[in-house]
Amino acid sequence: MVRTTASGISGPADLAGKTVGELGIYGQDSGVSAKGILMDEYGFKPEQCRWVIGGLDRPLDPCDFVPRPHPADVEVTVAPDGKALGPMRGDRDVPAVSRRAGPVRAAVDGAGSLRAGPARHGT
Repeated sequence: MVRTTASGISGPADLAGKTVGELGIYGQDSGVSAKGILMDEYGFKPEQCRWVIGGLDRPLDPCDFVPRPHPADVEVTVAPDGKALGPMRGDRDVPAVSRRAGPVRAAVDGAGSLRAGPARHGT
């Protein structure tokens, strides 16, 4: 997860009630990995966030080559036409974005940022 410093997000618990951007489709591989780690390690609940699907650095329609189901209790919308998640994050419309910046191996550090290579998981 990446966040703006002005987002008020300093750890996983602060994601509740926030809007989180996700690339292409709710539940894509790296998004599932990040959500799973946050759920297992910190009690994160995706249904406590609003999710916006789109491109990271440029506008992107949701992926249409696979079904796009999501849990009924999770609010998922599509980024507005012509908008990308990165710039929306800069405008504080979307204070956090789930994205893969490196290996799927990840953990949340003391500052609440997802980072690669946790020794304690042995991965």
